[in-house]
Amino acid sequence: MTNQTWILVHLPKHRRVLQNRWVFVVKYTGSGEIDRFKARLVIKGFLQQYGVDYNGIFVPVISMEVLRLLLTIAALLDLKFTRWMSRQRFSTEP
Repeated sequence: MTNQTWILVHLPKHRRVLQNRWVFVVKYTGSGEIDRFKARLVIKGFLQQYGVDYNGIFVPVISMEVLRLLLTIAALLDLKFTRWMSRQRFSTEP
């Protein structure tokens, strides 16, 4: 908490804390020597119960029609494409 990575919050009523675990990985160089150690804290999301931990699922994807429209506009304007990945690790319910 000293480096402001974690924020301590109060658990809302009728909510439960999901279990977590640490995942440790050792990265090696091409010659087989240890390059670095990595660690991450993961939540055991498979333990969630419908109606208790969540009430619905939202997947932010676009329809094929919208994708085709965007590709057509990009082709007409001679735009270059860039790809990226985005992860939403934490979300709050209203």
